[in-house]
Amino acid sequence: MKHLTLILTLSLISFFLIVGCSEQSAIKQQDSALIKKIEKSGNTKGYVWLEQYGMGEWYKSVLFFGYADNYGACTDFIEISEKKYRGTHRYRCVVT
Repeated sequence: MKHLTLILTLSLISFFLIVGCSEQSAIKQQDSALIKKIEKSGNTKGYVWLEQYGMGEWYKSVLFFGYADNYGACTDFIEISEKKYRGTHRYRCVVT
């Protein structure tokens, strides 16, 4: 009975890991498609991407536009986030 319980538990954990990874993959693909559309629009001059470092890579998470100083808005966001999260997150601002 213990073996059956262990097998069922491991099976459930594996199932949720597979489902979780596939959902993240689908979300990442949707994000990539949206980012590509934005960048190909040709209307992003002077816009600033806030990128966050995670899982070994930088990824775009926020697009700043419409501010008198988009880069300043981005660095303000980083400053506020560093205070809130005490430096546990890594960010950078990238001008398009």
